[in-house]
Amino acid sequence: MKRTPLNKKSNSEFARAKACAWEWFSKYIRLRDSLRTTGRPDICKCITCGAYKHTFTGSNCIQAGHWLCGRTGKNLFEENAVHGQCVHCNKHLSGNNTRYTQVMQERYGQEECDRIVLQANLPFSYLPHELRQLAEVYRVKFTELRNGNFGRQTDATPCGESAAFIAGRTGRCRGCRYYHVESHDDPCRLCTRRLPCGVEDLWTRKPNAESEVSE
Repeated sequence: MKRTPLNKKSNSEFARAKACAWEWFSKYIRLRDSLRTTGRPDICKCITCGAYKHTFTGSNCIQAGHWLCGRTGKNLFEENAVHGQCVHCNKHLSGNNTRYTQVMQERYGQEECDRIVLQANLPFSYLPHELRQLAEVYRVKFTELRNGNFGRQTDATPCGESAAFIAGRTGRCRGCRYYHVESHDDPCRLCTRRLPCGVEDLWTRKPNAESEVSE
């Protein structure tokens, strides 16, 4: 499809579509990382400094922080390059890039980091209809993640409030570190790498997020 320059009317349409897509993408990233790091939907651990912050409430709540600077191109909505990050690291430290890079290399490996850097340097602009599609994709992913993990309270549901979860004993995926109530042989629901869950650090005690939340 040929990408034509935007006129004033289409530019306004683009801005609205981009804002809507980012709203749902940001919500999804923050909820995803809240569940990964604390097993809860309301508390998230900052990827760079490790501070525990509220996920959605308050002016100091967690943000969706990019590893690489810039809010253009495909990396704007690259899930592996955006994570829950506190306001201090994301804004005041301009992303805390040195520490962020260390975490990215540890979590994803050099090959994936190189792919993301290469992608950031490729010219690309979303069209309004593509942004609207992204908004719908992440609205659905956010809703399914929220309802799938906290709607049904069963042992088979990741992070459901089963007896095992309440006791603070959870297995977690060795790929994305996402907490599960019990070990599974199936691929993780969140991890893009199809690695079996519950292989590494099985029955790791989840953090006591409430006692560690800092405002």
